[in-house]
Amino acid sequence: MCLQIIGAVVSDIGAFMQAKTQAANYEAQAKVHERQANLERTKGAYEARRMTDRGRMLLGKQIAAYGSAGIGIQGTITETVRKTGEELALDVAAARYGTKVNIENENILANINRMNASAVNASAPFALLSPIIGGLGSMFSGGVSGGTYLGGAFSSPMVSSSNVGGPIPAMGFKPANAYNHR
Repeated sequence: MCLQIIGAVVSDIGAFMQAKTQAANYEAQAKVHERQANLERTKGAYEARRMTDRGRMLLGKQIAAYGSAGIGIQGTITETVRKTGEELALDVAAARYGTKVNIENENILANINRMNASAVNASAPFALLSPIIGGLGSMFSGGVSGGTYLGGAFSSPMVSSSNVGGPIPAMGFKPANAYNHR
């Protein structure tokens, strides 16, 4: 009996610690995703600035090339420069949108990991109680033959291999199949 209790306690502690470790792992993963979201934010801002700077330089080169060729900025050339600027603005907007999506994805993953950690933390007490309940259940059920448990301290009302088909001593009645002998 003592070994069963010790085993149940050790099992309880192990289950509880496993739940706490799993919750800590989920929290750590959430922090990794938050960090990744911040890195995406920084990277996206840098890339957008670089694209904007390159676009301005390209526009400046186009205008300078037209000017050095003696062509004034008017008509079709103005339209060409404007279209280049629009394309660059769209590229920057697309890069910012991609960054925003990546940041949102990382934040969602962080939130999912936090929810998982919360659920595991909430279930940890049950992980602690489950082996105790299971251990007590096996102690008071057919786990010990002869109808006694905990070293004979309690009389069991349960059917054991020695009294199946006969009277159940602790309750004083016969099971239904005991009357059907042919």
